[in-house]
Amino acid sequence: MENLKLLLEKPLAHRGLHDATHVENSLGAFAQAIDAGLGFELDVHMLKDGTIVVHHDYDMKRLFAFPGKLKEMTIEEVKRQRFTAVDERLPTLAEVLDLAQGRVPILIELKISNGFDPAFPEKLLQVLEKYPFKNQIALQSFNPYAVRWLKQHTNDFPIGQLSSGKLEGQKPHIQFLFKTMLVNRISKPDFVSFDVDYLPSCAIRRLRRRGMPIIAWTVDDDTKRRKASRHADQIIFENLKL
Repeated sequence: MENLKLLLEKPLAHRGLHDATHVENSLGAFAQAIDAGLGFELDVHMLKDGTIVVHHDYDMKRLFAFPGKLKEMTIEEVKRQRFTAVDERLPTLAEVLDLAQGRVPILIELKISNGFDPAFPEKLLQVLEKYPFKNQIALQSFNPYAVRWLKQHTNDFPIGQLSSGKLEGQKPHIQFLFKTMLVNRISKPDFVSFDVDYLPSCAIRRLRRRGMPIIAWTVDDDTKRRKASRHADQIIFENLKL
């Protein structure tokens, strides 16, 4: 799949190429990644009105000093707020795609909590349907049911399963499914994104032997970078000089 090949060519900037002057998951951070010729990873949520927006957290407290929860807000309410560190507003996915214009690969993570609602990935695919550079897009999620739904409803994009050796707040049997990658029996992904802190992993080693591409996240120092180079095919990075 061409999308997957492009995704593995160069390291991916975690939430854009952010630093002291460019906030994570902002248009400024994505523009900086594009200018550097780097693809980037980003996070998406669906608002109450169905708009797909780019943000990591489930609320706006950390980066906006505003208590609103995204799933309870409309795009008009979200756009009234500005990042506390820069004079920008939280972007929609459509705005990020309009900025990128197919110049670099984009890895999109669906942020899902408290159960899976297919309305979310359905709205996401509606946004992506209008993007003419589909060969530059890949999707991923921790939620295996979202991954499976996407696999069943689109052939345009590679779909990845996010995982880790430890998931905070999850029951032991759920953590076991993710640590051992047995979760793939539900999701049937095209690739796996795995927490670099839990590499090497017997489960990941087996997947790589079978030809499954592995992306290591989040690589933020040279020690993790060396580890990822031995045990993965690609990295999602931040705070590194490439």
